[in-house]
Amino acid sequence: MVRTPIQQNKDNETALHCASQYGHTGVVSLLLKYGADPSFRNIRDETCLDLAAQYGRLEAVELLVQMHPQLIEAYNHQQQNAIGVRLKTTPLHAASRNGHRAVVDVLLAAGFPVSTLTQTGTALHEASLCGKVDVVRRLLDAGIDVSLKDALGYSALRIVQDLPTPVAQDIAILIQSKKQDDMSFEFQFLTVRIFRSLNLLGVCLNLGYALETDSGGDAGGSEAGAMPSRFPISSYFSVSSPYENVTPEGPSNGGGGGSVFRVSSSSTTADSFITLPRRRHKISSTSSCHSQYTHTRTFHL
Repeated sequence: MVRTPIQQNKDNETALHCASQYGHTGVVSLLLKYGADPSFRNIRDETCLDLAAQYGRLEAVELLVQMHPQLIEAYNHQQQNAIGVRLKTTPLHAASRNGHRAVVDVLLAAGFPVSTLTQTGTALHEASLCGKVDVVRRLLDAGIDVSLKDALGYSALRIVQDLPTPVAQDIAILIQSKKQDDMSFEFQFLTVRIFRSLNLLGVCLNLGYALETDSGGDAGGSEAGAMPSRFPISSYFSVSSPYENVTPEGPSNGGGGGSVFRVSSSSTTADSFITLPRRRHKISSTSSCHSQYTHTRTFHL
């Protein structure tokens, strides 16, 4: 009697497991054609794709991924839905541990999530601990998260830093370089966002000043010669004022101990009060532009 493809041995492995492990691609194709289940796991929680990846059976891996893309999609769904739950192994971990660079390329090209976590960490943990430099480079190029930690709380960099071998030190340098590049990118990104926020704040302030000017007619407020509240007199007008159209004239006549400043403005100045960058505002028929003032204002401090 011919056994069906779902028969298992003492390790709960099907014929598809065995064919995939030993790279018998023709047999794998035939078993899949007759309904063998590629998602079935043995007692070590391994699928046929895990075994093919572990032993570097490139053609078998390509066949399984092409005929059953759901084998890869299952890891994407598990990554999204099972937060905090760690697998025992994955095909990417198995291939990385054994240095099968070509298999890693096929899995990543098929959409395998590069930063998938197991109890031993990411695939970078596996490749780093086993000294697979080419695989480490490939995983770093694929954007693996170097900050992720294994079940014991160690990152891949922390693991290889304690190993005295030259290969381990080379891997540590690669991971450190990637980590520094990521930090540099984050710093540049935050810097750009800060400058954008500051620019937006400046636009809002200028817009508010323009609206205040339009609504009040005279930017000086209710009293003639009064300065807008957004320009504190104590900070902008000292005896050594840097503004070219603000000049001290001496003590006030009221005896209050203050100083008299003269603010002159004409058609050649940019603003009527102090020389500041021109602010855009609407010129209505009832109010004139500040640059059209020709008289001189005095005010007391």
